[in-house]
Amino acid sequence: TFFTCGYRIKDFHTHMNRYLAEGHELGNHTMDHPGLLTKKDYATIVDQVKSNCDLIKSYCGEDPSVFRPVGGGVNDDVKAAAKELGLPIINWSVDTLDWKYRNAEHIRSVIVDNAKDGDIVLMHDLRDCTLEGALAAIDELSQKGYAFVTVEELARIKGVKMEPGEVYTDFHDDTVEKIKNGTYEANY
Repeated sequence: TFFTCGYRIKDFHTHMNRYLAEGHELGNHTMDHPGLLTKKDYATIVDQVKSNCDLIKSYCGEDPSVFRPVGGGVNDDVKAAAKELGLPIINWSVDTLDWKYRNAEHIRSVIVDNAKDGDIVLMHDLRDCTLEGALAAIDELSQKGYAFVTVEELARIKGVKMEPGEVYTDFHDDTVEKIKNGTYEANY
């Protein structure tokens, strides 16, 4: 799942149709990456998300299906804006810190050493080292029987219907059980 920022779409929009053609999912990551949305007023939050939804649709003909707030920052206003715009909020359970550790082997090892069934792994498509580390991890985990799917596919496989404005960090079996019985509370 690619969570795209509007300001980057403007420069790199040629990738947008390729993502969909290859079966990837497009998510919204705000228009301008304005820092934590939890420090913004409601109107700004809605504008950051809605304007990027509109931009994504203008290039792809499809609305994004999920939303990831900058830095994973969520509060009641962020949840309400996502709900208003029809977007589940997706955070992560494994953070490669690829923006900090610009090293393919570090990225590979974080993924391989930490990923479990149902995890959502955070990476950024800014540097070749992330691609190299991710591909090496995919090769290694594929040999162990792992499959790699979009967030939406993962939720569907696990029997979860994601709801707009709700926060999802993983789809581990125990998390899925809590989602289904109504006791799930996302940590953010």
